[in-house]
Amino acid sequence: MEIRQRALGPEHPDTASITYNLGAVAAHRGRRDEALSLLREAVDHGLPPEVDVDMYKDPDFKSLH
Repeated sequence: MEIRQRALGPEHPDTASITYNLGAVAAHRGRRDEALSLLREAVDHGLPPEVDVDMYKDPDFKSLH
């Protein structure tokens, strides 16, 4: 994630997508606080709206409901 942020910038859609994916991994592992922080960061930095809406349907985030 840090490499993408440096190479593409924090506002680039690819950076937001990788941050989202890391949030999914953290949620899947039961790291609720880390997952929420990463997801917030992804949304704040340009996560496409269609992904943001589908986040609620993603089974990896079931533990966050």
